[in-house]
Amino acid sequence: MDWQQVVNRIADIVLPGCFNPFSDRDEEHDLPDAPEIRRQNLQNYLKAMERLRPEIAFVAEAPGYRGMRRTGIPLSSEVLLPKIAELLGTDFKKATRTKAMPEITAKAVWGAIEEIGEPVLLWNAVMVQPTAEDGYHNRTPRKKEILAFQDILQEILNAFKPEIIFAVGRTAERALRMLGIDATYVRHPAHGGAEKFRATIKRVSS
Repeated sequence: MDWQQVVNRIADIVLPGCFNPFSDRDEEHDLPDAPEIRRQNLQNYLKAMERLRPEIAFVAEAPGYRGMRRTGIPLSSEVLLPKIAELLGTDFKKATRTKAMPEITAKAVWGAIEEIGEPVLLWNAVMVQPTAEDGYHNRTPRKKEILAFQDILQEILNAFKPEIIFAVGRTAERALRMLGIDATYVRHPAHGGAEKFRATIKRVSS
């Protein structure tokens, strides 16, 4: 599959009230070529997934301001980036000039992946960050934002054909249901849900 073409399609999507990590630049934190770095990071991630052929997928809601907004990789953080690169056998670059930031959801997700002991495909129902009024924190994605990424979400799942799909949070569950996909709902790790998230993942994937 032409991953560059897929990433470029994501970069071309412009939605009001959203930050697109693959075309937008945060002047306070980003390097001058941050969108290009994030596009390459996502391409490298998808190529690694194509090589590893994961049988499990986590589909979450949307990029967070500490996570994918900075890295370009779903459910990741800059703190975990070197570890993720080593686990996947690929290269990622830091796209920001400020200190690397941890991210609670990414920490829980990669902890669960280590417990599973096999590759997991990570994706978001919405691949841009729906921002709150402060321009950084997330708000719940709107239906039109979910719809804007339905074709790409379907293509990704068709390309990898995971046997088990987890919907991380209700927004992801809704997006997958709109495609006719009956995924296993799992509590989002944020806001105190990390233990329930890991317990559900362990029970279903074991």
